[in-house]
Amino acid sequence: MDTLNDNLALKKMIDGCCRGDSKQQERLYRTYASRMFAVCLRYAEDRAEAEDILQNSFIKVFEKIDTFKYDGPFEGWLRRIVVNTGIESFRKRQRKLIAESLQGDYYTALTEPPRTDLEVKDLMDLIRRLPLNYRTVFTLHAIDGYSHREISGILRISELSSRASLCRAREALRQGISKYYSRVCMAG
Repeated sequence: MDTLNDNLALKKMIDGCCRGDSKQQERLYRTYASRMFAVCLRYAEDRAEAEDILQNSFIKVFEKIDTFKYDGPFEGWLRRIVVNTGIESFRKRQRKLIAESLQGDYYTALTEPPRTDLEVKDLMDLIRRLPLNYRTVFTLHAIDGYSHREISGILRISELSSRASLCRAREALRQGISKYYSRVCMAG
């Protein structure tokens, strides 16, 4: 399909969703769910939580879809809702994270590296293995492009804590990648 037809199909889906048309809602969900699930995984502790984030995100999308004004890409608007829902989920667990010591052994989650050549999916798996507070800051900064000032406001932490968590996340990823390559070299 060309871009004009894609845009017309999207407009039809959005208009249908505004009217509460369940067929168009299902069509919109099927069109975007897998891409948005990948975003959810970055903010969740596990797949079940990611599924909850996705479900809650689409509920919000269908409630707010009439506010979409076509002044930017729909997928960007949708993604922002998914990211914000993921952040809300993170905040609900934040009390638990505060109790978690920053001096904890954050490398232990990276002891089992992927068995094949390091690919994007393997790197994403290493990111998912980070402790949730490090993963969330890393994801917001390195993947979603938020500044430390923005992260501090979103997560209600200091900019210094955001920077420290990012440094620890990067170091944990370096260690995980290094362990991965040392095992690959020893196996080869």
